[in-house]
Order: sequence, then structure tokens, then C-alpha cells
Amino acid sequence: VQLIVSLVIALMADLKVTIDEY
Repeated sequence: VQLIVSLVIALMADLKVTIDEY
């Protein structure tokens, strides 16, 4: 479960960076 949570957090952070750059 911890692995999935970390993966989701990393994905959200990646998405946030993409939006900020856009």
C-alpha cells in the first residue's frame, strides 16, 4: 500500500509541475 501511495504522490507532484510550467 505504501508503494502505491508514494506512486500517487509522485504522480500528483509531476502533474503539478506540468501545470505550473504550462
